[in-house]
Amino acid sequence: LFPEGATLRKEVLGLTHSDTLISMANLALQYRDACLWDKAEVICEEGLDIAEKVLGYDHQLTTGGDRQLGPEHPSTIYARETLAGIYFALGEFEEAEAHFKEVIEDRKRIIGPTHLGTVGNLRNLATIYAQSGRVQEGMVLKFDALDICMSAYGCKQPSALGEMENLAMAYRDVGQWQEAEALDRQINEMNKRPLGLAHLSTLTSVINVLFDVLLQHRYGEVETILMDVLSVRKRLGQEQTLVEGMLTLQE
Repeated sequence: LFPEGATLRKEVLGLTHSDTLISMANLALQYRDACLWDKAEVICEEGLDIAEKVLGYDHQLTTGGDRQLGPEHPSTIYARETLAGIYFALGEFEEAEAHFKEVIEDRKRIIGPTHLGTVGNLRNLATIYAQSGRVQEGMVLKFDALDICMSAYGCKQPSALGEMENLAMAYRDVGQWQEAEALDRQINEMNKRPLGLAHLSTLTSVINVLFDVLLQHRYGEVETILMDVLSVRKRLGQEQTLVEGMLTLQE
């Protein structure tokens, strides 16, 4: 349905309409998800080229009004984000990095540095750095994302918790298990207070602590944590195959 929808919008609304460009970006995502990389890249570059190079800042949308389509229009930025993601999936990290950097700067100007859309792209850029071997640069960006979320939204907001989880994962990836454990324990306490011991988010954070402890070969603590988790699951009358599997692994 997406190819037909994009074609219909081109015919009815015209190439320069923002809805057409959004439809093209969505089509590129569908091609990406289907691993049709060449088609995804072509359609996304076409949309980005129309939005950024052909129309320019002063082109009026075909629907009239005072909205303008150009490099900083949301449709253009969305197309650039999509293209950056496609380049990343293809392993073309330099191209992905260049596009994500432009998106970050555009979002900083338009919606501000603390907006979650800006922070999310900082995280994307950090992932590119990590995948291309620039681990420390990636860690710095993850710290920046966490600091922004903590300052702007507070430590109890889901966005801040998400950035803490990302940073803990980054620590694990580089073998800094003590730092990962400290963050995971903090996340666990933050989940436990409002959600309770039996909530999935709390149990997930406990499992992350368990992995941190296991990686440090503190096997006595691993058993204690596993027993606590199993006790909670049994009270709920639910099976927890992940925990049971880890019990077997420890044995």
